[in-house]
Amino acid sequence: MLSSAVRRVTGLSEVEERNGRIIISGVSAEYLSRDMKRIWSTSKVASAMFLKVSWSEIIIPSFFALEFDYILRRMLSIRGLDTSKRVIRNIIEGLNTNTWLANVSMNTGRLLDERAYSGAFVFPDLLRHQHTFLHKYDTHVPKYGLRGYLLSASPGAGKTITGCALALAVHSDVVIIICPKVATQRVWQKTLNKEFKIPQYPYIAELDGDIQPKKKWHIFHYEALERALELADVLRDKEITIILDESHNFNEIKSLRTERFLQLCIRTRSQNILWASGTPVKAMGFECIPLLKAIDPLFTEETELAFRKMYGRDAKRTLDILAYRLGLISHTVPKSEFMPDEPEQEEIRVKIPNGKQYTLGHLAGVMSTFIEERTEYYRKNRDHYQRIYDTAIEIHRKTLKTPAQQVEFKHYQSTVNYLVRNGFNFGDGDKAILTNKYEKDRIHPTLPQEMRKSFIDAKSVIKYPILKVRGECLGRILTKERIQCHIDMLNYIDFEKLINGVKKKTIIFTSYVKVVDAVTLTLKSKGFKPLVVYGDTNKDLASIINTFEKDPSANPLVATFDSLSTAMPLTMANGVIFLNNPWRSFEKEQAIARAHRIGQNETVYCFDIILDTGQEPNISSRSLDVMQWSKDQVDRIMGVNGDAGVSLESNGFIVFESLDINDVLDDVCWDEERVVKNVVSSEEARLYNESVALESFNLYPSNYNFYSQKN
Repeated sequence: MLSSAVRRVTGLSEVEERNGRIIISGVSAEYLSRDMKRIWSTSKVASAMFLKVSWSEIIIPSFFALEFDYILRRMLSIRGLDTSKRVIRNIIEGLNTNTWLANVSMNTGRLLDERAYSGAFVFPDLLRHQHTFLHKYDTHVPKYGLRGYLLSASPGAGKTITGCALALAVHSDVVIIICPKVATQRVWQKTLNKEFKIPQYPYIAELDGDIQPKKKWHIFHYEALERALELADVLRDKEITIILDESHNFNEIKSLRTERFLQLCIRTRSQNILWASGTPVKAMGFECIPLLKAIDPLFTEETELAFRKMYGRDAKRTLDILAYRLGLISHTVPKSEFMPDEPEQEEIRVKIPNGKQYTLGHLAGVMSTFIEERTEYYRKNRDHYQRIYDTAIEIHRKTLKTPAQQVEFKHYQSTVNYLVRNGFNFGDGDKAILTNKYEKDRIHPTLPQEMRKSFIDAKSVIKYPILKVRGECLGRILTKERIQCHIDMLNYIDFEKLINGVKKKTIIFTSYVKVVDAVTLTLKSKGFKPLVVYGDTNKDLASIINTFEKDPSANPLVATFDSLSTAMPLTMANGVIFLNNPWRSFEKEQAIARAHRIGQNETVYCFDIILDTGQEPNISSRSLDVMQWSKDQVDRIMGVNGDAGVSLESNGFIVFESLDINDVLDDVCWDEERVVKNVVSSEEARLYNESVALESFNLYPSNYNFYSQKN
């Protein structure tokens, strides 16, 4: 038996798999890591993927066999590498012979019985792209040892019927559907009752009370996942299919709904879990973690840590590797596959008398002044916030009982001291996450109720005043101005021409409730009878949509993106007006797809309302840059061809891709609860928290000194 060192010297590399890990011996980890860094311009790939490296041996998680095989094949096409091509070929052969990859080429097992859904529906046959997906599911799921698959089909592609056909084809005893509340009746119940030759009459959590285990079809909205878990606990020895509709709503691994859904997958032991979305990834690679945890048995906690490292700060450079993986576990259906015509899109540029106050140049001065004032305020009042913080910490300290609690507390304190001493850098995101988690889980519950809010405020000032000030600036200045900008434009928009100029009805979208209220008044003054959909009216959504469909005089439908941009078919409309562009491209695609989908028999017209300030960029037009970046980022992750080189840096923005910013800034960005409720939409808050800080006009100069204890 040759040692690993001897194998390296002789070039006789060997690959073996044990206990969820792959050991490659007889290879220079140093050379291989250096070559990988040369190709991808980052050391993240090797440092994240390699669990252990030595002079002549590398160990990787079994999950990454696919990625490592892809990497090695890329290396074969590159000249001038340090690693021998012979060694590379030996490792590739070993991976495909001595690891689970050996089953990929050999496994031809089939899962689906097409006869089970043939003739089940009122229409003659599935569409071509639906058949294609089912065929791919049939081959790829057994081949790669998966428990399910991702259907990445453009909104309006018929994902509901496709999911039903899959459930029939695998001979499910029970089908559990998890979907947005707005889709439970109008989409899923309607499909199961009207599109099947024999109506299925499903159990619907919001209507039917106690769970009914004897039924085949069960529909739970996102907030009813606990009820789905009750059902899972009473099902025994059943073939269960789980369909997750609009699965992009489960991209955050730490959210309660995601945790509950993953528990549902575990408790049901389902081997057929369908993730379905028109926009499965919003912007970041780590959004794929919940999907992989649900459908890939090899995606362990150890693998998850490595995955986060790989697709963190240097995600832009490694997205080709992620796209390769996603290409094997998903099927993408572009809009052109089922909708031959594209929607007509037109920019409507609007001039207003006070437009100059919304230009970036003007706002830069306003925001810079605000930043200086707030920074000075926190500098002068630091002692006040320090006393609040210290008092809370002392109260908490007295509750500690065990040595383990003492150790955890000391680690928290040392981490806070590091952040205060060095100032916050985004590379320290893991430290900020650790402190936030400790404060939320350990400190808050031990404080008197009346002290908790003041502690939240104080700890942000103490740990990272720069983020505190930025969050206040975005919430108090930028967002307010953006809302007011869109309100001010309303009286200068020719709504009569836009609404009456299309054959069917019109949907109007905005991000802001205040704009919804304002445009509703404007439309009524012009003789229209608008219907309104936002948070306060969502409980009446079914009746509102029914009125919009059947009452000829009810037009237009005014909605926020959060309330209506997904799940609801609205083919009774062929006009879509965007009073503002959303931050993320997926939101706009989803919104357009309310009208532009299967069943639409007219050309769909989309109108973007943009403030016109001539050559000066403004707060309305700049959001298009953010949306373009979002689209480019998603295209790279999903492996779609396009201009992937566009980045926010080139458009005057700063992008933070190194960590899940939501964990760092969950209590920093919006310093007053009323700001979140009354000014900032939830998606606008997520914009900053997840990925982007608007720094488009030198708002935070690099030489701007935010204070720390050190200086």
